[in-house]
Amino acid sequence: MNAEKLTVADYQALMERGWRRSGNICYQPTNSINCCPCYAIRCDTLNFKPSRSQRRVLTDMVTFLNTGKKSDGERIANTRVVEEDPLLVELRNIYTSVDGDSCSKFRTSRFRTMSYHREDAPDSGICLVEKDEVPWKNLTSESEQKPSVEQRSGSSKRKRWKALQEKIYLRSVREGVHYEKLMAEYFERRQKRLAKNKPKEMEEILKQIKSKEEAKHFIQMRLCPINPRTPELEKVLRQEFEIYKRYSERVHGTVYKDSDYDIFVQALVDSPIILEDTGAGKNSQLPYFGSFHQQYWLDGKQLMAVGVIDIVPGYLSSSYFFYDPDFEFLHLGNYSAMQ
Repeated sequence: MNAEKLTVADYQALMERGWRRSGNICYQPTNSINCCPCYAIRCDTLNFKPSRSQRRVLTDMVTFLNTGKKSDGERIANTRVVEEDPLLVELRNIYTSVDGDSCSKFRTSRFRTMSYHREDAPDSGICLVEKDEVPWKNLTSESEQKPSVEQRSGSSKRKRWKALQEKIYLRSVREGVHYEKLMAEYFERRQKRLAKNKPKEMEEILKQIKSKEEAKHFIQMRLCPINPRTPELEKVLRQEFEIYKRYSERVHGTVYKDSDYDIFVQALVDSPIILEDTGAGKNSQLPYFGSFHQQYWLDGKQLMAVGVIDIVPGYLSSSYFFYDPDFEFLHLGNYSAMQ
């Protein structure tokens, strides 16, 4: 559907029914026939908890802004931070075979010859058996078999807990102190230890960023309306296009020419959504609803990245994001989503 004008309420209603937009074209993905189905991912921002890799992205950004160093992010430069497949993580840390012996002798190249059963995987590892070496002759009826791995999976934890209880009991007898009192003290110490080692929240990490005067760098974000386009946006559109060309070639392998500028404008600059006043005042952080280019500037001078976003009363929708490949080590896509 080619839309010339849409109110923010109209576009919000379309989004809630699975519609998206690319420039002035609004469409609903046909997931039943698409090779890559598109799904709306809604995030409850008030209850959002960053993952370990996301906290690492924030920490790397803080380190870069404060010191100018790439920190640990340099080790994973030219890659995008993603959560690893849990199966691959488990396969990389195999410690237990079917009979309990070490199976570290199995190499990664031999994984394809092994059978894997997730339901039989204990907490400490995975049970693997080579297809050509299944001990069929040792199998007996269910009543004669040893307890299943699933039944034994928590045995080590129970043993540790029982040993701790015995230790506290012996101490209570030795010191003449009630067992319940010592156990309560243990739980109190444990809660304090857990609270101390609790992963930092986003706000705690971002508070570590120094002031502009003390830090090596700072990031300035500018929110530029695109319907109608502001003079500030018109001045840097060509600069955005140059970054988009480099990004597309580096990340997607698509080469654009200078003559493709109109394609860039039609897809990522044009928008049918009419700018509407939020009622919060022009000096507020969000004076308008509508479509915007959210620009990320390093030290207020160098354009690093651009997010194409739509802000409606109920949502902030990200249509597209592209960045200067020179700053790939900062994982700006992840950073922008958490901002």
